[in-house]
Amino acid sequence: MLVEEKGVAVVVCEGADTVPDPDMLARTIAEAMGGEQALWLRAKELSDKAHKAAEAGGSSAVDLDRLVEELTQLQNKHVL
Repeated sequence: MLVEEKGVAVVVCEGADTVPDPDMLARTIAEAMGGEQALWLRAKELSDKAHKAAEAGGSSAVDLDRLVEELTQLQNKHVL
């Protein structure tokens, strides 16, 4: 998901039991951190969006407030 959909990560190995080659890993990290600015900038952009969503009035904060309100109403009706 982070690689394909969000474009903020790179694949360094496949599977939980594999270990990446150290030289390839170093090259991949160097390219991701400095060689390809688009990857770093995309990660920064998503980070900024996440912070804005979580702050007061942001979409995540508003959604959480609505959830709490709905759960409180259900509790008051003794549904929970």
